[in-house]
Amino acid sequence: MLKLLRSKYVVVSLIWVVLLRTLRVPVFPRNVQHLLDLWNRKKIKE
Repeated sequence: MLKLLRSKYVVVSLIWVVLLRTLRVPVFPRNVQHLLDLWNRKKIKE
């Protein structure tokens, strides 16, 4: 169950990154970076 959730999050975040890259929208890049940083910290803690 957790693995499924985690992979879903990975897929969603990957799609999100790809979308942002393809659209090249300079909308809240700081927020995205912040979220990525938080997510990475969570991963490191585990």
